[in-house]
Amino acid sequence: MKRALMWLVGWALVGIVGGLIWHSVAKPAHFELLFGNWLMGQFEMSRRFFVDGWFLVIGLSAGCLTGLVQARRGNSPGHTINLVVALVGSLVASVVAWRVGLALAPSAQALAALAKDAAEGAKVPDVFELGWVGVLTAWPMGCLVGFVIGLLAPLSARDGSDHRLGGSHQIMG
Repeated sequence: MKRALMWLVGWALVGIVGGLIWHSVAKPAHFELLFGNWLMGQFEMSRRFFVDGWFLVIGLSAGCLTGLVQARRGNSPGHTINLVVALVGSLVASVVAWRVGLALAPSAQALAALAKDAAEGAKVPDVFELGWVGVLTAWPMGCLVGFVIGLLAPLSARDGSDHRLGGSHQIMG
C-alpha cells in the first residue's frame, strides 16, 4: 500500500509538470474588436483546437513514459495491481495537469474586464480551457501503451542478464 501511495504521489508530480508545460506551450485563440463587435477569424478559430491538441500530446507522451517506468520498476506480486495503480495514477496526473493549467490561465472575469476596456482593433485571448473533457483520457491511454511496452520488453533489458543464444550461461565445457 505504501508503494502504491508513493507511485500516486509521483504521478501527481508528473501532472504538475505536465500542467506547467501545457500552459506554456498551448496558446488560446484571440478575439479582435472590430466595429464594436468581438470577432474571431477563421485562422483564430482553428487555433481553438491547439489547447486540446497540446494537452493530448503532453498526456500521451507523459503517460507512455511514466507507464513504461512503472512497468519496469514496479515490484508488486502481480502486474495487475501495478497496472491498476498506473491507470489510477495517470488519471490523477491528467486531472492535476488540467487544473494546474487552468489555475495559471487568466479567469473569465479577468478576460471580460480586459474586453470591456479594449480599444478598436484590440485582441483579447479566448478562455484557456479544454474543448472536450474526454481529452483527459489521453494520460491513461498513453500509460497503458507504455506499460504494455515495458512488460513486453526483452527480459535481458529488465533483469540485467544475458539471455542471447550462445550467451555465457549456455556454454558447456
